[in-house]
Amino acid sequence: ATGNLQISLWDSAIVWSEVYPKGRGEILGTWLPAQLEKYDVSLSELHSVLVGIGPGSFTGLRTGIAFAQGLCANGRKLYTASTLGLLASHQDLVGESLVAMRARPGLWYLGHYEHHKSSLLKIREWMGDLSELPLVQNYIIDQSFLDEFDSVDEHAHFIQWDHHNWMAKSWDPSPWFVEEHRHVSESIGVRPNYIQVPSAEVVLKRKKLDRGDT
Repeated sequence: ATGNLQISLWDSAIVWSEVYPKGRGEILGTWLPAQLEKYDVSLSELHSVLVGIGPGSFTGLRTGIAFAQGLCANGRKLYTASTLGLLASHQDLVGESLVAMRARPGLWYLGHYEHHKSSLLKIREWMGDLSELPLVQNYIIDQSFLDEFDSVDEHAHFIQWDHHNWMAKSWDPSPWFVEEHRHVSESIGVRPNYIQVPSAEVVLKRKKLDRGDT
């Protein structure tokens, strides 16, 4: 959902993290085994999978989710998380945070969260411009677009996330490994978090209706 493929191994803390710049989801089937072998980890050692479900591109989200579903076909636990929420999952943050991820020129995917000791509360996620941002203690922003946030309170805490490796050592996904984020039913029920339904999804639904699919 952030433009690159990224995989991380987490065991109470980030053990390692790898990025494939501008990689397409189709390479996951060969890239993941290669990274596991690089770090001397076998696929059988993976207990559960956490996948970011967007917002992001229509095809990219569906490909990533399908791959995660395949990894969990043998009974592994599958957890899902909003990509905005994952970006907000930094250690040691207190108060409220705003996450901003570029959607297209002039529009942003925005997430407003409140940090608690062991959880992350979503207040709101939406697509919009930067004209009316909530006042928060922390702003988590793609470093490529930092200059577009000149009007934000200069005393606020800015965290710049990098497309090239945002799952840094300070990242903590533990709030997402809880039952409320786990898909215990058939994994076909996992849906991308588009926020705003893309035109491709609308076209697909229309085709299904024309065929009489439910």
